[in-house]
Amino acid sequence: MALERAMKHLCTQHTDLDELIGHDEADGYHAGPLSLAMKRGEELELLASELLSLPMRLKLESLMRGIFVVETGETISPPACFQLLLH
Repeated sequence: MALERAMKHLCTQHTDLDELIGHDEADGYHAGPLSLAMKRGEELELLASELLSLPMRLKLESLMRGIFVVETGETISPPACFQLLLH
């Protein structure tokens, strides 16, 4: 039997798409928990998701069909086993 993998990320009222998808830093691109969980087919739990703004929640919903990462030119399509849980 395969082990289920889950990733957790603690949200704040300042959590934005750069934090969840990824962003460039001085030492290169750093993938965020949403893009990593999608690529790996893992479950992602967003803890304290009630702190996210309504526009942010709506953006997350639209990303469940896939993500285009501008910085890398990569398209990430979520596999069937990927799940996003808001807690």
